[in-house]
Amino acid sequence: MGRSPLPTRRVDRREPPMFAATLGPDDLAMDARIDLLAESVGEVPTTKRAEDGSGEVPGTLRRRQAGGANVSPGGLQDGAFRLLAERSRDIVYRYRLAPDRGFEYVSQSVTAITGFTPEDHYADPDLGFKLVHPDDRQLLTGVATGPGAAPTVLRWIRRDGTVIWTEQHNTAIRDGSGAIVALEGTARDVTSREEALEAVRASSRRFLDMLGRVDLLAGTIDTAGRVTFANDALLTTTGRTADETIGSDWFDLFVPEHLRVILRAAYAADVATRTLDRDIETLLLTATGELRRVRLHVTAWYGRDGEVSGAAMMAEDLTLEDERMTAEAKLSAAIEQATDAVVITDAETRIVYVNPAFERVTGYRREELIGRNPRIVSSGRQSASFYRRMWRTLAAGSPWTGVLINRHKKGSLFTEEATITPVVDAAGVVTAYVGVKRDVTRFHELTDALDQQRRGREAVASSIATLEAGATLEVSAERVAAALLSIDGAALGGVLLFENAHIVRQLALVTDLGLPIMVGDELPPQRAAYIRERATHGPWIDRWRSHRDDTPYEQAILGSGVTGALYVPIGHGASPIGTVVVGTTDRDPLRRLGAEMPSALEVAAAALAILGPGIGARLAEREAVDRIDAVIAARAFRPVFQPIVDLRSGQPVAFEALTRFDDRTPTALVFAEARHAGRAVALEIATLTTALEAARSLPAECWLNVNTSPALVLAGDELGRILAGADRKIVVEITEHETVADYAPLREALSRLGSNVRVAVDDAGAGISNLGHLVELRPDFVKVDIGIIRGVDADVSRQAMVVGLRHFVRAIGGWIIAEGIETIEERAALAALDIQLGQGYLLGRPEPAESWPDKAGRPSRRAAKGVAG
Repeated sequence: MGRSPLPTRRVDRREPPMFAATLGPDDLAMDARIDLLAESVGEVPTTKRAEDGSGEVPGTLRRRQAGGANVSPGGLQDGAFRLLAERSRDIVYRYRLAPDRGFEYVSQSVTAITGFTPEDHYADPDLGFKLVHPDDRQLLTGVATGPGAAPTVLRWIRRDGTVIWTEQHNTAIRDGSGAIVALEGTARDVTSREEALEAVRASSRRFLDMLGRVDLLAGTIDTAGRVTFANDALLTTTGRTADETIGSDWFDLFVPEHLRVILRAAYAADVATRTLDRDIETLLLTATGELRRVRLHVTAWYGRDGEVSGAAMMAEDLTLEDERMTAEAKLSAAIEQATDAVVITDAETRIVYVNPAFERVTGYRREELIGRNPRIVSSGRQSASFYRRMWRTLAAGSPWTGVLINRHKKGSLFTEEATITPVVDAAGVVTAYVGVKRDVTRFHELTDALDQQRRGREAVASSIATLEAGATLEVSAERVAAALLSIDGAALGGVLLFENAHIVRQLALVTDLGLPIMVGDELPPQRAAYIRERATHGPWIDRWRSHRDDTPYEQAILGSGVTGALYVPIGHGASPIGTVVVGTTDRDPLRRLGAEMPSALEVAAAALAILGPGIGARLAEREAVDRIDAVIAARAFRPVFQPIVDLRSGQPVAFEALTRFDDRTPTALVFAEARHAGRAVALEIATLTTALEAARSLPAECWLNVNTSPALVLAGDELGRILAGADRKIVVEITEHETVADYAPLREALSRLGSNVRVAVDDAGAGISNLGHLVELRPDFVKVDIGIIRGVDADVSRQAMVVGLRHFVRAIGGWIIAEGIETIEERAALAALDIQLGQGYLLGRPEPAESWPDKAGRPSRRAAKGVAG
């Protein structure tokens, strides 16, 4: 290969290497390396120096014999080592670390193992690192070298991309100063060994799993006697727990004291001589000190390196009843009583025995099965290739474990986890097959149900993710109801709103069942009370069944095919604001809806976020309606009257009727709440009627001003009917709390009130809409807002506005009333501006009607008549 012979080197026996791959402790001297190589090449022709020192003569290199002596006489030179390296199946290499890095030698076997040639390695000093699988590169750190060092097992990636397992030994080479200058090592392809070891580990896991399920006492211990596994039967029989057993000494825990030394020594000897396989009868010590006689089978347990790593033990309890039974009878009883199905066939796979569990699972009686092939229960759902693979395993004498889909005698399918074991005689011939099967149908059904639930919840989550509030509460509720239909098994989705303590309203309903229930309908009182009470305790499920006393509402639901409904309150605690409803037509509504409750809870949480603000506003509106209606019903208010005075004479010519509420809530706030709740007209009618009755105590010559909204004026003939009973002239003051879109109907309605009624516009000058009233209604009176009157004596701008309004009003034949006069100066200034009528605390505060005949002087009949017409 064009490379010089390997140089003489000094073996390092202390420090770890700086190179990746490493193997074997026996390559510290030339003879040791030759031993390693000679294992794979056998005899190798070489040369040796003649005894007389005259030159080299032909010789033969042979493997070291037992005891460590070489057959060939004399020492070997590096040329012999190189010859061995070239013929070895393993890779032999020398890697230089100083003064520059690189491979000094790589044997030809590297090409067969890696696909890369020696020349590739000489050209790329890092190729040895690049070969190592990325997941195994952490193994390169701190790898030991020298005698006694453990080999390193890791994966390489070949040139063609395939992965192989390698085992490497490495030796550090030092110069005279002790510095590491090179590494020498060997690498061996151990892929087959590693795959075999993995198969052994898998088999060990299956074996431990089998030990965990058998009814016999079973456990495993390491070479020191420490317990590494104990099945439930062993723990139950001895009264021990897994925590106190695993890791404890077997002999201290389970062996009586008088046998402890003997059995421990026997076990140590068996481990040393690899003669662990034996059956013995002995005594087993329990946690309470009781001794139980057992028949113990001990077998060797092998580790990864093929060495004995402990023992596996299965014990048959011979105490009490077992002592009176033969081994065959005990085994028969165990199988007969086993919950797992057991079937035994002869070598031709004819059934010779089944236990009761097999009969129960398959539906066949024992006499129907004896002599038949087990395929009698085959479902045909598994392919012929599946069974060929199973029988190849059994024919090789190995147990087969897998899942079988079989058919019950009545036709239903069931799923089994099965272990089928061939029974062989002393000659290794299969004489029977034993199958142990566990029915896992229910487990698979539950798994499928969980998968279905997961998919359903993903669909619900998707529906929730797209939920958003609509333009109205009803639209938002309909979207929530539609999301409820994405719940698996849902046939209807709905939202119920708790409007007050008595009313439950159908806010939304989405279904194809043809229910005659309409959105907006109120639930029957009895049903509403039931739902409200149940909702305070959290979610619940109602099973719908027909009863003789069913209401039409309940009959409608039952007639649609609904079998049950899940209700989840919206909101928390004892005051929910409604519920979401999921209805189903499933034959088992409790199971179906119970499984879907988490999804319904998620929708209810989303409903609270989406519907909460709208429902809150709706409930506040409903509460406002209830409060206003209560005020009206209880007449929880009283009228008071404030005089409108002739500024020249100081005598009242009219009184404005005002309302004061018993709970002292400001009048403006109560009427604002009534307008928001849609009850303003009802409240106006109630207060107006009361005011007209009380006004009869006022001086007869004075007219009466009453406040009305455009809505009341437009509310049919109700206002005219009320005013027709007045005992004096009436001035209707149109308030400006509502925007008037079309004045023509308002003017028409005012004209129908009769000749005894005049029109006033209140709060003139307070806003643009108020000025619209002046222009469109051409009122008889214009009441100038307090905001203009206050300080009018000292403000030229306010005076100019008063004069302008006076001019406009007189032009249309009306009168000005100045509101809010509170000082003598304001009154004098208004009189100077030729304003004839005024109102304010200076002139008189609001008082009950019965107070005014005594307080007010007799008004000027001329003034009153002139003003009122």
